[in-house]
Amino acid sequence: DEPVTGITINEANFPDENFRNWILSQEYGQDGVLTEEEIASITGISIPGMDIQNLQGIEFFTALTMLECNSNQLTTLDLSKNIALIRLVCNDNQLTSLDVSKNTTLRTLDCNWNQLTTLDLSANTALIYLQCYNNQLTSLDVSWNTKMIQLWCSDNQLTSLAVPKEAPLAYIGCYGNQLNGEAMDAIVENLPVVNNISLQVKRNDDDEGNEMTGSQVAAAKEKGWIPQYFDGTSWQDYEGSEPGVKKCATPTIINLNGKLMFYCETEDVKYDYS
Repeated sequence: DEPVTGITINEANFPDENFRNWILSQEYGQDGVLTEEEIASITGISIPGMDIQNLQGIEFFTALTMLECNSNQLTTLDLSKNIALIRLVCNDNQLTSLDVSKNTTLRTLDCNWNQLTTLDLSANTALIYLQCYNNQLTSLDVSWNTKMIQLWCSDNQLTSLAVPKEAPLAYIGCYGNQLNGEAMDAIVENLPVVNNISLQVKRNDDDEGNEMTGSQVAAAKEKGWIPQYFDGTSWQDYEGSEPGVKKCATPTIINLNGKLMFYCETEDVKYDYS
C-alpha cells in the first residue's frame, strides 16, 4: 500500500458541516486536502461558539498543542490521538464524559459547564490549571497533580476532594458542593502551607452544602489560607459555622443530670454546650 500523504477534507473524514467548513476556510484547507506537512504545522485550533456537534476529524491534527472548542454542542470528544495537547478548553458543551488519559502533557484544562460525573486526572501530572465547575462530579482526586496552581471545582456534587499537599496551590474554589465533616477535615489536612491564599469555600444561600467549622477555619488559617464565603455581593472572610447549631438571643441555662443545656423557648430546642 502506498503511504497516505494527505487527508481529504470531506464529509467522511469531517462529518460535522460547521467544523468541516471552518477547516476549508483556513489557508491550509482551501485546496480540500490536509498534507502531512500542513498537519505537522497546525498546533492550534480555536473554534468556540460555532454550533459544532461532532468533532470527528480532530484526530488527524496530531501536532495540536492547543484546542479551544468551548460553547458548542459537543456530547463526545475523542482526544486520544492528540497527545501533544498542552491547553484544552472545552467548557460550555454537553459532555457526559471526558477521557484525557492520553494527554499527559496537558497543563491547562477548562471543562466547566458540562455534564461530567467523573473526571480521572491521574495521568495528567503536568496539570497546573483546572476549571471543572458546574458539572455533576461527586468526587475529585487531584492528589496526582503536584504542579497544580489553581483549582476551580465549585458547583458540583462533591462529597470528597483530595488536594495535593505538595502542590504550589495559589487558589481553591470549592463552594457549592457537599463538603463537610470528615471530607472538610481531609481537605484542610492536605492543604499546603501558603501565604494568604484564598479558599473560597461557601456561598451564603440555602442550597450550599459545604460546612466549615470554626476549628477547621482556624486550622486552614494556620497554613496561610483565607477561608471565604460569598455574601451575594463580594467575597468575605469566613469565620466558620457549626452544622445544626443555632444562636439563641435569650437562652435559658438549665442543668440536666450534671450537663449544662441551653434552652431556647422560641424554638423549643435544647443545645448542648457542655
